Amino acid sequence: MSLVRRMFYSEKGNTLIRGLIGPLKSGIPQSARFPVSGVIETDIPGHRALRLSVNPTCFIGKVLYWEGLQGFEPGVHRVFRHFVKQSTTFLDIGANVGFYSAMAAVYSPSTTVHAFEPLPAAFTYLKENLRLNQASNAIAHQIALSDASGETSFFFALNPKFDFVENQLTSTGSLDQDQAARTAQVKEIKVTLSTLDDFVSKQKIDQIDLIKMDTEATEHLVLDGARETISRFRPIILCEVLPGKVESEIQARIEALNYVAYQISPHGVRQTTSLKHAKSSENDFVFCPEEKTGLMDSLQRG
Repeated sequence: MSLVRRMFYSEKGNTLIRGLIGPLKSGIPQSARFPVSGVIETDIPGHRALRLSVNPTCFIGKVLYWEGLQGFEPGVHRVFRHFVKQSTTFLDIGANVGFYSAMAAVYSPSTTVHAFEPLPAAFTYLKENLRLNQASNAIAHQIALSDASGETSFFFALNPKFDFVENQLTSTGSLDQDQAARTAQVKEIKVTLSTLDDFVSKQKIDQIDLIKMDTEATEHLVLDGARETISRFRPIILCEVLPGKVESEIQARIEALNYVAYQISPHGVRQTTSLKHAKSSENDFVFCPEEKTGLMDSLQRG
């Protein structure tokens, strides 16, 4: 069974199986939808298709293959698409395999993209996915952003169902050991660490319009290391806020920076005065500078 499983989830084997079931794909029930391996294509209305190289440990790959764009963060995607088209520079902090960085190349090839991903396996796929989508406007950085510069420990959980997959693409990798420790198999590696302020200074970046942050419960530390940059450029910030983690810490930082919070849903955005939310609700928020809240009008819920 192990050999059959390895063959089924190999890039060649999985691609062959997907080709055979193609005409029947829409009729396959949720319970029978398997993880995918290899290159998948997702249709983007009005644009060229998005191409992603994934393996069976990649959650986003499975969702996009079976459900398309509507299956993965549809509300965030709508807000992202709206703002990236207006952006000179976009920062993808916690890029993982590069979905949003590649989407930036599809929607706005003239936007400069800096993608940050410290996990070596994810960074390998990030670079490949930028190549697949001809993202010559994007630069990948194998760096973890936080409130200090140097070197630190990074933690990520392994998926025991796919112990034969070399490059495991966890979605819970974090500088926070507790956040990564969702299974007994947690690995610790050393990664390069930087503040965004230091990075911007060294790279001589002179404009930032849009930031996406998804660092698994260390977003408040990213904000601590980015105070000068955010105060100077006043970008729109898309941020995942995990329930029961660091909502209060993130809220204190954005309020100190004079930002207004909006919670994202598939139906639009809603201004909120508190980031605390239930596990059953949406985890994604937009932080908008107080002086730019007019930009949110077209995205508000009807």
